[in-house]
Amino acid sequence: MSKKVWITFSLFFSMLFLFTGCTVNTSTSSTTTVAVVETKEAVEEETSKNEESKNTIETMKEDIIEGKEFSILASCGYGGLAKYGRDMGVLTTITNHGNDFVGDLWVLTNSASGSQKTLFKKEFAIAKGETKKVELAIPVLFSTGKINVSIRDKSEKERASLDVRVNVQGNTETMYIGVLSDSHLGLSYFTDAKTKTFYMGELPENKKSLDMLDMIVVNNFNTSIFNANQFEALKEFVREGGTLVLGTGATGIKTLQGFQDDFLTGT
Repeated sequence: MSKKVWITFSLFFSMLFLFTGCTVNTSTSSTTTVAVVETKEAVEEETSKNEESKNTIETMKEDIIEGKEFSILASCGYGGLAKYGRDMGVLTTITNHGNDFVGDLWVLTNSASGSQKTLFKKEFAIAKGETKKVELAIPVLFSTGKINVSIRDKSEKERASLDVRVNVQGNTETMYIGVLSDSHLGLSYFTDAKTKTFYMGELPENKKSLDMLDMIVVNNFNTSIFNANQFEALKEFVREGGTLVLGTGATGIKTLQGFQDDFLTGT
């Protein structure tokens, strides 16, 4: 069974401080901790006026290679950052310019000493002309540097390859916050000296790809677009001790409509 972790009162009330004057409903059990927060329009408007000066939300850093057979768009960790000892998502978007293909996505990492390489791979199939997302998660047991992402056929012949740089952070006290929002710049006040905030764009389908994050904030975002794998990954993230904050207010219905089961019991 996954390790169950309670969010401390100090963290919870720090969230209340961030949303000064808000009303809060919570749903907690032995396996989940979810905070539903109603934000004030005045706070959003004031933050919006100062977006350019206050925005420190990192965006996903992507590397791309265009080849005759395949194009690969890849991102690792969050904003090119990863925490040592946690799992890191390797998210790729692959376009097949050639014939139907069945093979493997390879990820090669160097050891901390740089003397050895570790291979992770995932099988996938892609039709001619198709664009497909292929995702896997790997443990961060290597130092800052480049990891290699490649497409290999069943004979292990390399068909496309690119290097992605990852900056590995040893300071695990820094809180990583992932943001899902159609107006993410208005949430820049989540960032301070002890946090790093990242705009996710979309939710991974693998819970291990969320392991790098300590908190996920969903605000003004249509959660009904989550597929079954994404929703399950989010629930596992919470069950294993991650903090989920859901903004309500004027966009509450939009944000909460994807939660149609007993995972969330607040209003």
